[in-house]
Amino acid sequence: MKRLSLQFYMCAFLFIFSCLHGNDKPDSYAEVEDTEYTFAQLAGVDEVVEDLQDFVHFLKDPDDFTRLGARVPKGALLVGPPGTGKTSLARALAGEVGCEILLANGAEFDQNYVGVGAARIRELFDQARACAPCILFIDEIDAVGMKRTSDDARGGRETLNQLLSEMDGFVQPEAPVIILGATNRPDILDLALTRPGRFDRTIEVPNPTVHGRFGILKLHAKNKKICDDVDLELLARGMPGSSGADLENLLNEAAIIATRKKRGEITSADIEEARDKILLGKAIKSIVLTDDEKRITAYHEAGHTLVRVLSDGEDDSFHKVTIVPRGRTLGVTHAIPTREKYTQSEQEMRHIIRVALGGKAAEDLVFDKQFTGASGDLRKATSIARAMVCEYGMSEALGLMVYDRRVHAGPATKQVQDEIQKMLQEEYQATKKFLEANRAQLDALAGELFNQETLSAQQVYQLLGIQRSSDVNASQ
Repeated sequence: MKRLSLQFYMCAFLFIFSCLHGNDKPDSYAEVEDTEYTFAQLAGVDEVVEDLQDFVHFLKDPDDFTRLGARVPKGALLVGPPGTGKTSLARALAGEVGCEILLANGAEFDQNYVGVGAARIRELFDQARACAPCILFIDEIDAVGMKRTSDDARGGRETLNQLLSEMDGFVQPEAPVIILGATNRPDILDLALTRPGRFDRTIEVPNPTVHGRFGILKLHAKNKKICDDVDLELLARGMPGSSGADLENLLNEAAIIATRKKRGEITSADIEEARDKILLGKAIKSIVLTDDEKRITAYHEAGHTLVRVLSDGEDDSFHKVTIVPRGRTLGVTHAIPTREKYTQSEQEMRHIIRVALGGKAAEDLVFDKQFTGASGDLRKATSIARAMVCEYGMSEALGLMVYDRRVHAGPATKQVQDEIQKMLQEEYQATKKFLEANRAQLDALAGELFNQETLSAQQVYQLLGIQRSSDVNASQ
């Protein structure tokens, strides 16, 4: 009984202490900022900026909305991967309007003690009302807005309920406050949070397209000394799937490399080194390959390269090939897409499989042994073949049905696996036969790669005596 009483008093003390001194911020749970940052200082988010213009209109002239009976939006969810600029967009919105922005983080309100998180939510919204007109930005809102379940701690449910209540309590346009939430996990948010009347809109903030990446690189290149030989458009094409933060980090890493080499400006070689370091890892000079290991790696990468540049699926995306160890790889074949593609044909997907299997096919053709270097390639080829069979209806045997591994088991699973294996075996045999027919070029490329360790696209095409289609078009 004494032990129970002691635990009760300790919990009571901790609760009172948290209420009074939680996070050492008794008066405010948001950072208040006056910003001159505007949409003009952003790049790669043109569509998102268009979606935010209504909020600019409302904060500048709230009465104009009520004139035609429109319901004023209370806020929006900015949804996208980390590093896409959700916080920068919120700051730019405030700068565009010329009002203050309150920056908070959902983790500030995720409390186990009953009542603490709810109290902090109340104080945050009171602060926002006092600053109106303003922007209230809650980053990582999923920390406090997660779906409620029967297993939730009472404190977590009360915090979310308080957030819902406070959003309902805003009466626009008397208290002109726009609430922006940011998350990369919209799937775990409570539905009550995203219904109309609370977060009225969900605005996607995706990773930028190649045009957006080019704009972002130009933006971050303004305050750096960059050599004229640097092609930012080519660099943008070579970083598919990168966020704005990734691109900023790339140029910063290149600047560090140039500084370390005591250059007066950032060169294309510095950017190439930074790109390789970020995508693959730092070059590992401590790994010393034997001549046999180096030769095996050279033939492996030569197989990838030859299939990419000579087969029926020829494209101009090949950039360079190297057998310099980086990260977990002993070598790699680089490609830079000529443009971003949003759909692929069956032939194109089979070409990707053949390129992936080119390394192993070359090893099997030249050496009388099996090696471990193709595991990543096999995983990639299997993933593409599985998607073709299970998702895209590209298997005559299985037809147009989508096969979900979580639903289809037993005989269906065996049939799917057999079809994937059949597809991979067909492409492997075609790849091996192709390399066998071009054995002289495979030997020449592997030999040069063994000696030079890194070959650019221009060197490879010159060695093979072929001309890229882009070069032909340029000469015409």
